[in-house]
Amino acid sequence: MPHLFEAMRKGGFDELTLRKFAYDNWLRVFVLTWKDSPTGSSRRSLY
Repeated sequence: MPHLFEAMRKGGFDELTLRKFAYDNWLRVFVLTWKDSPTGSSRRSLY
């Protein structure tokens, strides 16, 4: 992945966009796919 992001930087992607690809989108996917625990606590509060 580091090579991909370096290529994206060289291609003109700014740091905010790279952060969205590298971190924010993964966090969004995890939040959407992790289900509430049996105790009722929600992981959705992470995002």
